[in-house]
Amino acid sequence: MPTRCLVAASDLMAWSRIANIVRAAGMEPVQVRKAEALGDPAEDVGAIVVDLGDPAGGVAAVARARSAHPGARIVAVGPHVHTDLMSGAKEAGADATLPNSAVADRLGALLTTPRR
Repeated sequence: MPTRCLVAASDLMAWSRIANIVRAAGMEPVQVRKAEALGDPAEDVGAIVVDLGDPAGGVAAVARARSAHPGARIVAVGPHVHTDLMSGAKEAGADATLPNSAVADRLGALLTTPRR
C-alpha cells in the first residue's frame, strides 16, 4: 500500500488537481475537509499538502499538521500574492511553499523529497 498524503483542500477543483499529482508521485491522496482532522495522528502519512486559501487549510492547519505528523513532508500552496500566508506557513512548520502557478510543475518532486 502506498504512503498516504493528506490533502487539506475542500474545493473540488483544487482537490482533483492535487490528488492527481499525489498519485503520480506514487502516494495515496486522502482528502481532509476540516483543518482539525490534520491533528489526528496516523502512522502511514508521508506527506501533507495544505491549501492556504481553503477553509480546510491555512497557517493554523500547517501548525496542527506539523505537531501531529512531525516526520511528514508538508507543502503549503496558495496564491502568490499572499506572501504573508506563505511566510506564516513556513514559520508554522511547512517544509516548502508553492504558489498555485507552480503546483503542476513542482509539487510531485517536493512530495517525494525527504525531510532534512
